[in-house]
Amino acid sequence: MFDLDFATETLETLAVASGGNFCLSRSDLFVSGSDRDNIDRDIYPALEASVLFERVFLLGPVVDIRWQYGELSFSLLNSARRDETILGEAISLNDSSVRLGFTFCEYAVFFLSKTEKALEDINYVPATESYSDRLKELKERRVIDKDTDTLLRQLKQTRDNFAHSFTPLKKLRYLGEELESSGQFVKDLFMASKALEQEFIKRQHLQVNWGLFSLVLKAIRLTRSEAASK
Repeated sequence: MFDLDFATETLETLAVASGGNFCLSRSDLFVSGSDRDNIDRDIYPALEASVLFERVFLLGPVVDIRWQYGELSFSLLNSARRDETILGEAISLNDSSVRLGFTFCEYAVFFLSKTEKALEDINYVPATESYSDRLKELKERRVIDKDTDTLLRQLKQTRDNFAHSFTPLKKLRYLGEELESSGQFVKDLFMASKALEQEFIKRQHLQVNWGLFSLVLKAIRLTRSEAASK
């Protein structure tokens, strides 16, 4: 069970992440705002029908919504959230925290690179570009600065070793040092995540077809209303 305000905060995230293209009241959606199953029941089919990417991060003031390969999850954040990253907590040297940091950085670079070009050219194929090409393009467009570009390139080797080796996380190396003895790795991953997050939030509404999302939710609401009246 979540706090009764969870449903309201979830709706706030959807409103913020949609860039104002989605707006429903809590009573429109949820029979019981504290019941997680009710929230999943309504939002899951709407996102399943309307997401435009295999991974989607919808970032809000208190609740983050994450969609990855058909799985829906929520992150309830504390009041200090915007001094941190999309993790909802400071990055720490453990597998889940580092994996989420790397996943977000990789997705954000892809997303920020793809969206502008896809809007300009319907024949654009993002699979033809390397990670390095995308960073170069983002720097040239001033989406990221030189320092962020450098951090992301430095982090890439450690990310690849993390994903493709059996070496324990703390024994991996970053700038020549093992992670367990290098405080620089956590600081750099945090800075890179934060820089990308700031640009990502400006464009996050482009991850979802919000017209279709709203249409599915309205259909769910109508079906529930009809069932209740019988």
